Amino acid sequence: MRRVRFEVIMADMLKSMMDKITDDNPETRGQKLWVMFALAVLLVAAMNYYAMVREPEIIPMDELVEFNNEVVKVEGKVISWREDPWNSGDWETHVIISDGTAVVEVRWSRPAEIPPIGTNVVITGEVAEFQGNIFMRATGSGAMEWSQDDLPDIIELAIVDVAIEPEKYVDEVITLTGYIGESIPPDEMFVTADLRDHPSYGNSEHQIKLNIRSNVGEWIESSSKIQVTGTVAYNQRELNWVMSVQGPEILVDRNHPVDITRLDWGAESTWSYQSGNLVNIAGYVEINGDEWSLRGPSGTTICLNPSQEDIESSSNSSW
Repeated sequence: MRRVRFEVIMADMLKSMMDKITDDNPETRGQKLWVMFALAVLLVAAMNYYAMVREPEIIPMDELVEFNNEVVKVEGKVISWREDPWNSGDWETHVIISDGTAVVEVRWSRPAEIPPIGTNVVITGEVAEFQGNIFMRATGSGAMEWSQDDLPDIIELAIVDVAIEPEKYVDEVITLTGYIGESIPPDEMFVTADLRDHPSYGNSEHQIKLNIRSNVGEWIESSSKIQVTGTVAYNQRELNWVMSVQGPEILVDRNHPVDITRLDWGAESTWSYQSGNLVNIAGYVEINGDEWSLRGPSGTTICLNPSQEDIESSSNSSW
């Protein structure tokens, strides 16, 4: 009963205040302006306070591009990290986490202790973008949250472990999970590629060269998440560490979406970087007998090698 009476009193006070503000009496016009100004200041202060105390919501990693320059939370497992990546003496650590499908790099200033690889963590930070690469900026020891219950039951070997102490794994058969840097044809008997801790080269912190022997039997697209088993050795000629694996034993995680690069008609000089990779490009298909081509907005054309399905579709359409 008291609560109802309180709400009625508050409603009456608000109604009385609004009546005074909307009153057209010239004698009280100055007072009304001061009241309106005070209410505006109070409203702005309340909104600023809400923005400061509002708890950021956990965002799926594949939706971070929609929250550029906003402070959000992400949750996932630590798969790699690197202290002072620029060798500049800055108190900064780059941490890479994954939620099972997407991956994000977090550039963490004034960090705290990094938990073991495989630990489930929640990170709060600002979403940022540079040259098409999405990452997060986090500051302070409280930016990463985790508890003892979040620690992995079994600590898996990660690329960062091999990067820190590669000699430890010489002559041992090890298994690593990462993202392949190049597309692998199904029938090549020997190819080389990079295994990275992030699908994007610009966001990766560590990578190791793979020597893949025997054909893999299927296309493996660039940025695919794979698991490889093999041995690590030092390559004296190229002064780097190399992991030798067998193609048929490479396991591909088909649940992880691959990054498909969209080619720009205005940047043809960069197309060679995507040689052998799955790409996307828009244009007009032109068919002249058995010759197929794709024409861009400026009239530039590139050759197309149509599949049998494309040929059959064109014969039944108005291409």
